[in-house]
Amino acid sequence: MRLEMWTWLLLGFLTLAATGCYHTVEGRTKSGVPFAKDRFSSRYERSLEQCRTAALRVLKYNGELIRDDRVANTMVAKIKGRTVYVKLFEEEPNLTKVTVQARNENGTPATDLAAEIKTQIALQLPR
Repeated sequence: MRLEMWTWLLLGFLTLAATGCYHTVEGRTKSGVPFAKDRFSSRYERSLEQCRTAALRVLKYNGELIRDDRVANTMVAKIKGRTVYVKLFEEEPNLTKVTVQARNENGTPATDLAAEIKTQIALQLPR
């Protein structure tokens, strides 16, 4: 009987440890699988506005734009039932860092989608 109690306690602890929260590039906390790679970053020798235009074009083409925060330079979209976050950061006047993060509905990473959106944004930038 005592061994069975410890088994249930261990199972409960492992269940709690497997669930958690992750941080979005917007700075929010969402429930999901923590400590998993879910984002890709690139730096482009383009202005912040050029990167914003390219990111908006890609997000609208692939899905539905949910939020565009011009003050925080973040965007959120729903693509194929997944949530995609894009964060823009102007490091220098003509050097912009673009970070793309994607998560499935259950909070697990969607790295394939994040990589694809990052690539599409790069291809949309003016030459």
